[in-house]
Amino acid sequence: MEVKIVLKHGCRSIGLTRKDERGSSLVEYAIVCVISLVMLFAIIDFGRALYAYHFVSNAARSAARWASVNGSNCTSDNSCSAPITCTGSNCSACTTGCSSASSGDVQNYVQMIAPPGIDASATGCGGSSCLSASATWQAPQWTSLATCSGAINSPGCTVQVTVNYVFNFLVPLVHNGSITMTSTSEMVIAH
Repeated sequence: MEVKIVLKHGCRSIGLTRKDERGSSLVEYAIVCVISLVMLFAIIDFGRALYAYHFVSNAARSAARWASVNGSNCTSDNSCSAPITCTGSNCSACTTGCSSASSGDVQNYVQMIAPPGIDASATGCGGSSCLSASATWQAPQWTSLATCSGAINSPGCTVQVTVNYVFNFLVPLVHNGSITMTSTSEMVIAH
């Protein structure tokens, strides 16, 4: 009887067969699956964050424009839509009157224009609302108060609206905690 020793070239060690490598593919799959799922949820969360920041930026511009057309002279030409009184969750039932806009009206306006996915009625942010807006009326820095006709919310003055939103991530592996998004817009009051 003659014994032949055959050496094979390649990546396999001598003596191992394909049958001995069955469990390694399961471990590789588990590692790749976990990494892929974390990346997928990270993409979803950052997409939500971009959506929220876009809303905050747009809400500041829109609320500043709304406040600029609801200045002190809007009652004389009956063109104003302030004040906004909201009832229900997320401003579901709103009524408007006719007077110049106040800071509370700007807050109600921002809550009213909140799109799906932005929880305007959430109060889990240290006991206060996660979505807040504030408005300040002032004389523009490039001119004197005389251009504003004496009243701070009259035509020629400016209104500055700041919108804050506390964004919470869904996946703690992406970011553990919340991010406060802020946007400010300033416009000249039209009437």
